[in-house]
Amino acid sequence: MQPMDTDKDLVALFRQQVDATPDAIAVEDGTTTWTYAELDRATNHVADRLRSVHGVGRDVLVGVLMGHNVQYIVACLAALKAGGAFLVLEVAYPPGLLADVIEDAHPPVILTSADYADKIPEHIPRLLLERGMTVADLAAMEPLPTTDATQQLLPLPSSTDLDRLAFVSYSSGSTGRPKGICNPHSAPVKSYALRFEVSDLGPGDRVACNVFFVWEILRPLLRGATTVTVPDDASYDPVGLVSFLADYAITETLMTPTLLATVLGRYPDLATRLPRLRTLLFNGEVVSVDLARRAATALPNVRLLNCYSASETHEIACGDIRRTLANLPTDATVCPVGPPLLPTHSYILDEDGLKVPPGTNGELYVGGPLLARGYLNRPETTVEVFLPDVFAGSGRMYRTGDKARILPSSGELEISGRVGGMIKVRGYTVHPAAVESAIVKHLSVRSCVVLADKEGLERQLVAYVVREAEGSPGTADGSRAPLEINAEGHSPLARRLLAEHLAHYMIPVFWVELDTLPTHKVSGKVDIKGLPAPSPMRAGPSPPETPPVESMGQILWALGGSAHNEKVVAPAVVDAAEVRRHWIACLGLEHDNSSMDMTQQQQFDFFDLGGHSLALAELSNRLSAAYGVDVPLLSLIRSPTLAGHVAAIQTALQGAQLSTAAVDNGLLLSMLADDSKLPEDLPVLEKAKVPTRITDAATTDILLTGATGFLGAFLLAELLATTSAKVHCLVRRPSSSLASAAGMPRLRKHLLSLGLWQDSMTERIVIVAGDLSIHNLGLSDEAFNSLAKRVQAIVHAGAHVNLVYPYDALRDANVGGTREVLRLVGKGDATLHHISTNGVLPPSKTAWTEDDTPVLTPSDVVDKISDGYGQTKWVAEQLVLQASRQGLPVFIYRPGTLGGHSVTGATNPRDVVTALIAESLRIGYAPNIDGWRIELTPIDAACRTIVRLADQPATADMGVTRHVGDPDATLAKDVFARLAVLGYPSEAVDWDEWVARWNEDQCNARPAAGAVSSVNDEDVTPVDILRAGMPSVEFLKLPILLEDTKTQALLESPHDAAARSKIDLELLATYTRHFYSRGWLAHGPKAPAAVAKVVDTVVPVPKGPLAGRVAVIVGASSGIGAAIATALANDGAHVALGARRIDELKSLQISLEAQFAGVRVLSRATDVTSAEQVQALVTAAINELGPIDILVVCAGVMYFTMMASVRTEEWDRTVDVNCKGLLHCLAATVPGMLQRAKPTPLAENEEYTPGRSPHIVCISSDAGRKVFPGLGVYSGSKFFVEAVLQSLRLETAGTGLRVTSVQPGNTATELLSLSTDPEAMEKYGTPTGAQVLKAEDVASAVVYALRQPAHVAVNEVMIEPRDEPI
Repeated sequence: MQPMDTDKDLVALFRQQVDATPDAIAVEDGTTTWTYAELDRATNHVADRLRSVHGVGRDVLVGVLMGHNVQYIVACLAALKAGGAFLVLEVAYPPGLLADVIEDAHPPVILTSADYADKIPEHIPRLLLERGMTVADLAAMEPLPTTDATQQLLPLPSSTDLDRLAFVSYSSGSTGRPKGICNPHSAPVKSYALRFEVSDLGPGDRVACNVFFVWEILRPLLRGATTVTVPDDASYDPVGLVSFLADYAITETLMTPTLLATVLGRYPDLATRLPRLRTLLFNGEVVSVDLARRAATALPNVRLLNCYSASETHEIACGDIRRTLANLPTDATVCPVGPPLLPTHSYILDEDGLKVPPGTNGELYVGGPLLARGYLNRPETTVEVFLPDVFAGSGRMYRTGDKARILPSSGELEISGRVGGMIKVRGYTVHPAAVESAIVKHLSVRSCVVLADKEGLERQLVAYVVREAEGSPGTADGSRAPLEINAEGHSPLARRLLAEHLAHYMIPVFWVELDTLPTHKVSGKVDIKGLPAPSPMRAGPSPPETPPVESMGQILWALGGSAHNEKVVAPAVVDAAEVRRHWIACLGLEHDNSSMDMTQQQQFDFFDLGGHSLALAELSNRLSAAYGVDVPLLSLIRSPTLAGHVAAIQTALQGAQLSTAAVDNGLLLSMLADDSKLPEDLPVLEKAKVPTRITDAATTDILLTGATGFLGAFLLAELLATTSAKVHCLVRRPSSSLASAAGMPRLRKHLLSLGLWQDSMTERIVIVAGDLSIHNLGLSDEAFNSLAKRVQAIVHAGAHVNLVYPYDALRDANVGGTREVLRLVGKGDATLHHISTNGVLPPSKTAWTEDDTPVLTPSDVVDKISDGYGQTKWVAEQLVLQASRQGLPVFIYRPGTLGGHSVTGATNPRDVVTALIAESLRIGYAPNIDGWRIELTPIDAACRTIVRLADQPATADMGVTRHVGDPDATLAKDVFARLAVLGYPSEAVDWDEWVARWNEDQCNARPAAGAVSSVNDEDVTPVDILRAGMPSVEFLKLPILLEDTKTQALLESPHDAAARSKIDLELLATYTRHFYSRGWLAHGPKAPAAVAKVVDTVVPVPKGPLAGRVAVIVGASSGIGAAIATALANDGAHVALGARRIDELKSLQISLEAQFAGVRVLSRATDVTSAEQVQALVTAAINELGPIDILVVCAGVMYFTMMASVRTEEWDRTVDVNCKGLLHCLAATVPGMLQRAKPTPLAENEEYTPGRSPHIVCISSDAGRKVFPGLGVYSGSKFFVEAVLQSLRLETAGTGLRVTSVQPGNTATELLSLSTDPEAMEKYGTPTGAQVLKAEDVASAVVYALRQPAHVAVNEVMIEPRDEPI
């Protein structure tokens, strides 16, 4: 091919390739396959948004935090096209490290996905690029540029500007502070050109990018090849990785030597499995001669290239392994890395900085055009390692820290170790000083040294430590955790603590405690040679054992996988001692190691004992071979204890025996992808059809599926009551030839059991004998076509509901049935109303909105939806969504958890939550689970809402998805408290105790009625449901709740009974009467009217000076806002919490509910810069808690900025939050407060009632009284706050409204961390040393103002640190 133009930047080179091969496949990830032209368009859309919305331009960093897929490539290219550079944010970073990197780099925006968005600080804008997004999806999110916006865009850099930044990646620093390595375009461009001279690429090549992902993804795109991203879960799994490389016909990939050794251990015949592979590159570690020879034998026709690189220099050397092996001396143990790519700029120097002759060891320095600029914000570190290139006469050279020599015989470069102590562990570079710094900072350790022990796969970090003396700083106050080391030198607690601050490969495996560190007598430095051996008896990992030839394991080992045609007989119990033996082999432990004692198996996990991902992959190989089934690596990772691994093996063995066993993930992914495709005969309409309203006079016939189910029966009743149409009910065809005649009695019996049947229904019900799981719904072609032309609406509620069965057991009815219903829509003019489930969404602390898409791809389904029913319903939704895009009139309705009928109490006997409540009342014990909320939306209310929604005209901004449920639900403890009032007292016990008591009760219970699936609904009991499968505590703590704000907006009366009903005494009495009538309870409930007066004596009610008052608090997720929320709840107020960080709000909500009995807490994601979000919070508070008595405005931002620095984005943000945010809060609350205020004095003996004196409190600042330098804009915003509050106070005098401004001085909150102007921080943001206020101090001032009598107004409170008066 043509030599690469190294005078052009990466963007220009990519565009040249787009012009040359627009229709060639550019990128692929298993979900998305795009041509070069499509990738070009996709990245243009994102780049335009980065420029126009986020101001990205030359040298501006764009964060990238996402899994390895096509959208990662889109993110990187878009950042470059916008003129900026991409900032590599690894998903594996622990929270502390990620926060440090983001704080250091200050990206104005981060490109991420829903899986990782919650890891990003809330003040950083984020743009979601989800796996599976189409080019059209990316185009849809592109903002329409305005004239002003276009004029303000930063100019795009020249295509020859190769000095500008391309990307920044981070490595550990010697002090623990991460270093951002800044690479300009010139470095990758010239590096790729040199690599192409060694091994070129072209159209038809398919490059799998896995390890060193960021370095590799762009290279193929400059030569017309295809970049194929390896999914994260296959990266280090030898089975998954090889399967992926084979399935995607990969021609080139890169591995670390350790990873290749693991792969060859599983597949010694690798060439037969990867026939298309032509080039395999090594990088990251020294390649042993033994591994090189094994690779050459296993891959005889594959070119093997050994590369050597550093983040600061890109490629340094690259050589052909076979040529190297031919020239090596017989006693060589490691391979050289090949000849230097720029030999005139590669220098081996001695300690005096002088060149050494070939064959002599020295330190490697590299000059030339491939160097990084240096380290971001670290000029002092940059000048230490990027030195003047005295040998070239100009430019710089980089001090690599590697010991090296040039071999005289071949001119190849040989790397022999590290200078200055840096360590390579399984391909990762570790700076020991960074690890030592973290240990001393977080553990009670005075001093330590971190070294590496052994080589290759056995290489591990060892920490030599000297404990801190008792009573020393950091030990008495608990700021540093105590260090515990067991007899084998492991410290599980230290490992888990350090995992919050260090990458996994940086955490020491072994710990050696010393009284003092040995020092060298001359230099005074630590004497490394004087340190004791960490594990003299520790052996290396044993080679994989070959099972006896007669065993199934022997066959599996030879095949490299599980047998598919042999029947596997599972042992009754997997022997933990046998699994322990495999652990010992993989970990290199002694057989009598007490850490592996059976009595301690719950104390340590595989990683605590020195394991790592590659060792775990080896364990997966061993266990799969030994037991004759595939023991997935993922199952071992999820539960890494010995007991967890025993359970994983047992599950694998049982799964192999089940006749209806779930398919493996690979097959399931394939099925999900194939099943998500629409029928080929479904039309694509140029103009979308207009949906027909369900009560329209033209709607004369409706098809209903699922009428013999619980929801379907009530939908039938609602349709008959609301419309005048005939309802055609699809009823499963029995074996009798009189199918229609048999269908009516079956439907009648079902409706009778639910109290719904009326004989007059027969006049409008038409039985359609068929089957969802059969082509044409089991109808003839003629009948199918006739039905399509006859009906104007289809309500598809039919499904096979079973939370135990795997996907393939349910797909015919749930997926195939939906496909057939869509064919029916395509052949006629009917509007489809598809009834889905909340089970298509994963559990979450927060309610999902109609627009949330946490599950986008088949891979997401496998990862996030565990049951086959939810998986099939997700696929069904995908079919309906695609049909909508083809112009067909379709809607999706997701019901929440449904309770019984609000009048008759008729309930779904198969609902597990209903069963749990009924059984709790029967045995007199209730599970006490923090945060457990119960949603039981009455079935009649849900059906009424669905039919009303089906009668609404379509709106373009709503989409097709509607939610029907209660986004808040009710605390379970409150439900059981109300049930106690009705005569069903229960004692709260922990979940494990509840299960034990229930099981004990079952010892004397009647035998089960049989398999629940075969029992008629009228005969099913709660006992049967719980016997079939007890829910987990995680299932109860994280229900799937549905936010329905957009759906409610479609209804004429959004908050009436048709939309939502609360679990009050009346509803619970109705339900328990039904439970009693079915024999589930021993007696009926007390009449609600008789107990209503005493309900407060049983149901907890809040106590305190503010008891019963309702407060709205914005900015409540942390700091002052959270402290005020806690203080108000402590005083008995019900609180509605608003903030942007919903996870923190939910955690605070759970904490408040657990601490303060009777206090009701509501939380909503709220950005005060949005008037709509503020109004939604206030509306929810009024509906859920009652009229608002107190508003507390805590939301605010503070940036130290010099006026001359012109930080306009921070200025705008300050005005938006501090000023406009206050106005939005006042607009949403003041009118209602004034309507309820009572200005007249209290009459004698008149008691105070909530709302008599509504109160507004705003957290201002002492900067609203005095301007502080460096805080000019912030002070201006607080002067604005003071002016607004003073005006409001004067205008409403005499109305009863009180307005308080609280003006704190320096307070320990997160506000200071927002500042980005180093000059302002240095001049004016440096702490004085005075003890600052705590958030609780400010909260006390707020409570003081609120507790005053109605006639007393505390207008202003200034509270400051004693030693910092203004």
